[in-house]
Amino acid sequence: MSDLHRKSFSIFFFITLSALSVVSLFVTGGLWAQQQTETHSLVESVRENHFISEAMARAIAAVPRGRFFPETLADFIDEDRPLPDSDAGITPAPSFVAVILDHLEIGKGTRLLIIGRGGGYTAAVAATLGADVLLIEESKGAARYRAILNELELPVTVIEGSWNDEAVQNRLNREKGKFDALFVHAGVDQIPEQMSSLLAPRGAAAFPFNDNDGMQNCIIYKKEEEPSFSIEHVPQTIFEMLENPWSLL
Repeated sequence: MSDLHRKSFSIFFFITLSALSVVSLFVTGGLWAQQQTETHSLVESVRENHFISEAMARAIAAVPRGRFFPETLADFIDEDRPLPDSDAGITPAPSFVAVILDHLEIGKGTRLLIIGRGGGYTAAVAATLGADVLLIEESKGAARYRAILNELELPVTVIEGSWNDEAVQNRLNREKGKFDALFVHAGVDQIPEQMSSLLAPRGAAAFPFNDNDGMQNCIIYKKEEEPSFSIEHVPQTIFEMLENPWSLL
């Protein structure tokens, strides 16, 4: 090959390689931008309904909510609304999760107990904030949540069972007085008697209370010096509010 041909080939190779690099940059950059737009649109949807902290906004942006729901709900993932889960029932809107976790002052080193149904996404957001989470999941979604949370490398321990199961009670008895926060992930009619003993001094618990209108507005129970406690009603928080949710699946 002549020197002229070698130079022409080198120039052609360089131009081709440069063009491919530019195309690759545009493609990967476009995909990254699309992902960022999707997660940030959820943050903006939440902020339209409630004030949330900057740390909470970052956590919501970081957690891929779509991983916790079937693909048939992909069009609704970035909306601030409750969503149905065929394994776990109705899961609350991200704004509800954000406001309650903010009220519980979840952050780095917080020991949080979540108990109820459909708590996988809530556990992920709390763990992203830095909490050490124990999730007692009553639904068949427990194994799926465990797998997703492990893949996301989040510090969440998932146990399948209900509040009254013997194995769950044995575990909770070993954890008495160790939780900084408790989030009951289901509507309740009264505060569980065991709850206070699970909380550390100055700990707090969130309960969606059923009312006569079928709504579940949340209260925060704060443990003071024994035997005192205080109760705070969190305005504009509804755990579940979705007409015919299963039509979305």
